Amino acid sequence: MPVVRGTPEEELAICTVERARLLRELDSLQDVIEGLTPVRPLRFTVHAKPVPKARPRLGRGGHVYTPARTQAFEQVLAWTARQAILVQGWQCTAEPVYVILRFCHAPARADCDNLAKACLDGMNGIVYEDDHQVRSLIVTLDQDATTAGVEIEVGLMRSAPAARRRQEG
Repeated sequence: MPVVRGTPEEELAICTVERARLLRELDSLQDVIEGLTPVRPLRFTVHAKPVPKARPRLGRGGHVYTPARTQAFEQVLAWTARQAILVQGWQCTAEPVYVILRFCHAPARADCDNLAKACLDGMNGIVYEDDHQVRSLIVTLDQDATTAGVEIEVGLMRSAPAARRRQEG
């Protein structure tokens, strides 16, 4: 039986409908593929008493410096992050990230924001390029923990490319 074709306008309408259907299928497949290949968050624990970020000090000659205690904590955190990166296969990222911090036995009068700032600064250039990439931050103080330290989780905040294509299209 011969195939009856319509006018060029009808053929174009059929092609447009078919193209839209195929794009919807492609979007749903992209969502499935993204769900199958997650980027695992980086998780590690710093086994050191948490130190809040101290205010910069003005030294001799007018130069500004970070106090030694704060620097030492940030260095321990940076070293621990580097070790976790090697083991877990994480790479320093330029993408937006979320950070979850659980402080165990933090100083009684320490503010959450100063504790978090010391950790975020310690991970600059190691876990992420700069702490301005942090889009979500959860901080918990646990004074009942048995050992001092900081449990850290950093993950990528991915926007779904398929959803973005639907908005653009």
